Amino acid sequence: MEDFEVIRNWMESGTAEQSMYGLYVGHELFADPYESNPYAGQLSKEDIERFNLDELRAKKTSGIYAKQFEAMQTDFINMQKTIQAAKDARQQLQGKTIDDLDDVSSENIRQFSDNLNKEINRYNERSKSDVLTVPDFTTNMSSTRGAKSLHVDVLQSIIDADHSEEWLPGTSAWQEEPDLKKFQDAAGTAKWVAMRKLVETYLDEEGEPFNEALAREVWDAEGLRSGEGKERYDLFYATLRSFRELMLADPYGTIITPQTVGD
Repeated sequence: MEDFEVIRNWMESGTAEQSMYGLYVGHELFADPYESNPYAGQLSKEDIERFNLDELRAKKTSGIYAKQFEAMQTDFINMQKTIQAAKDARQQLQGKTIDDLDDVSSENIRQFSDNLNKEINRYNERSKSDVLTVPDFTTNMSSTRGAKSLHVDVLQSIIDADHSEEWLPGTSAWQEEPDLKKFQDAAGTAKWVAMRKLVETYLDEEGEPFNEALAREVWDAEGLRSGEGKERYDLFYATLRSFRELMLADPYGTIITPQTVGD
């Protein structure tokens, strides 16, 4: 049996180790030659040298075994699709971790989550509150799914605090601002979608604060109660800016639909 036939058999029904070798060889033969092989680090030197890659490349180039190598390429592509589907399913269930994020996204999330946590700590100290901080993504224990939910908790905390201090019925932030009301009325991950709408309303395309006059009015950040209101205003914007980075890195759960937010 030819070496490429052995490898193809491993691709289709081999052990975990054999399948990994099949992915390694498939990448060497069919992927961009300038792209580093992502499977090399998961194999020993002995495994990698099990077959002569130069001979395999020569057989592929010769055209004599064109159909066999075409079938091997199809197997390689199908293996990659299966791996990606499993990865997508895991990310939908658990969110993305540092390992799943590119360097730019990771750095942005760390920067804005750190800024948010500083704002949370200031808010807690000044208002004698106990709002929980959000994941800082410095370890692989953090996930975008968990982080989104904690951002929801932060926003809900200041909405509840504002509501508890209003004297007149119907004058709290969520009762006066339609997008905040949608957030208040939403449940579960539908709150993520409602937060996306708030991001679009209160941040511009670059992620900078927008509609600040409206936000100051919503949170009573001016006038007699400007102290507490300004603290919530600052935390509101810090929360949205941090959530925006999560949303850009992992859009799952933040797609706006009539079913999740309303017409």
